[in-house]
Amino acid sequence: MEKDKEKLIHKKKPIRMTLSRGFRILLFFVLVSVEFAINISSGLLSSASKNIKKTLVMKDAEFGLFGTFNGLGRVIGSSIFIIIVNYFNRKWVFALFVLVKSFLLCCFKLTTQKYLLIGTRFFIGIVHMPPSIYIPVWIDQFGVQKLKTMFMTIVQVVMPTGKVAGYLLHALFGEDNWQNGFVFEGVYLFCVGLFVSFTPGKYFSSKLYVIKNEDGEEHVEKNKKDKVSIFEMRKS
Repeated sequence: MEKDKEKLIHKKKPIRMTLSRGFRILLFFVLVSVEFAINISSGLLSSASKNIKKTLVMKDAEFGLFGTFNGLGRVIGSSIFIIIVNYFNRKWVFALFVLVKSFLLCCFKLTTQKYLLIGTRFFIGIVHMPPSIYIPVWIDQFGVQKLKTMFMTIVQVVMPTGKVAGYLLHALFGEDNWQNGFVFEGVYLFCVGLFVSFTPGKYFSSKLYVIKNEDGEEHVEKNKKDKVSIFEMRKS
């Protein structure tokens, strides 16, 4: 009987694990760079609008469909993320949507069929939202306690900065090579998607929460190479 009680107590004891603070900070900058990159295409569309309409033989009304369909896709993408966020592995959800967007962006280099690209913008809008929404969620769960406010501020800064980068890429590649800006964004997102795919799943687990000390700060232990924070697994 006593052995059975000990087994039950052991089963009820929460699982604890350590997460490197240094790697969490690195991972934040990788994730926030996604927010930067996914806004490049918005800047490119604004900067290269005349060249895009000329290349695709589009009227102003048809060009406006890029924004309309993208906005509709974002609404649907947000709804999808709300449904799946607590039912699927968050690491693979993030990586999958980033990788899909990287391939969709390359379509601007592969075809000049305007209606096909308008449809592509719709799907780009869908895959845009899950990574964008998840980044603040990740910061709240895994961000270093003392740096969370700064992390959230950086997220807001990189959004318009990404659009400015779109203008710069258009100027860099030239007016006749505006498609290369989309390819650049796609290649970078592909690299980030691969990086996240090989990142340990515990850095994205929905069941982990940081253990805090009496002062309300995260409990940190000094390792030989790095400081590590103690996280605990939720029971459900």
